[in-house]
Amino acid sequence: MMTKAILSQITKFLDEKCENLEKIAVGVSGGPDSMCLTYCVNDWCKSRNIELHAIIIDHSLRLDSAEEANEVLTFLLRQQIKTSVIKWHGDKPKSGVQNAARNARYSMFVEYCKLHQIKHLVLGHNKDDNAETFLMRALRGSSINGMASINCYRDYKGIVILRPMLQIKRDDIEWFLRSVSWPYVTDPSNCNGPYNRTKIRSVIKMMAGQYLGDIDVVSALSLAAENASRANNFIEKCVEKSLNEFVIFQKNEIILQNTIYSLDDELLFRVFAKLAHYLTGKSIKFAKLSKIAVILREKRIYTHKLHNICIQKDVAHTIMRLHIAIL
Repeated sequence: MMTKAILSQITKFLDEKCENLEKIAVGVSGGPDSMCLTYCVNDWCKSRNIELHAIIIDHSLRLDSAEEANEVLTFLLRQQIKTSVIKWHGDKPKSGVQNAARNARYSMFVEYCKLHQIKHLVLGHNKDDNAETFLMRALRGSSINGMASINCYRDYKGIVILRPMLQIKRDDIEWFLRSVSWPYVTDPSNCNGPYNRTKIRSVIKMMAGQYLGDIDVVSALSLAAENASRANNFIEKCVEKSLNEFVIFQKNEIILQNTIYSLDDELLFRVFAKLAHYLTGKSIKFAKLSKIAVILREKRIYTHKLHNICIQKDVAHTIMRLHIAIL
């Protein structure tokens, strides 16, 4: 993919998704994805008189992370891009480091955007990321919901997250940066680290290089993720229709008509997942909810407590009630 094609693709995406903006932010790690994205978004902003904020998150997980963040900061400031470095303070977990770092990163992004009255944040996930996520979740036995492609547009805690590079490969991104003479940082953990995503990345390279010949593995996996996403969107619409048809929502209580148990398993399980989240504000493991849903379908009268949700079924209705302990 040529330089102009990548620039044009990102420009078109931003024009379609963003209207009447005064400010926009871009998340920057210093890696090739975020540096390519920053170049393109900066070009887009300059031609439309939009103020760009680059946000660098220093996770402090490697000894040289602060030095790398400062190098990226210095370079972007030379490009006259308003840039800030935010450090992840506090103790780091011994396990689940990547997930914890991601949650911390997004929290800091949101905090910065709200502080500076920025409503749109652009992130540099690419086609390879989409393929890796699909394969990683498939190997965990994820449902179609989990294997759906990364969203190119979503609302996250009041901030619109945009990902305009999901159709662009990592190799093309690195070629782009060489062509415009922009530097980037290489994180060694992306190549030989202990994390699952790094291992999946190696598996995909091995599949493409040794076993599948001319098959474009990244594109094939990314397409599978997009197909899963399309199917998942259809199922979600059916779930919303089922909620409207069978469920009555009250403050701390939900009443279900027992005709809801005529739904197919996938719809029934997702309905219960949404109802549990509605009551508790938390996500309960899908496997637990699906088991309860199956039992409720089979029994005429049943009572069960799941976390702090009391579930009671009689011959006509099922009631899910939030149990509030009185101290």
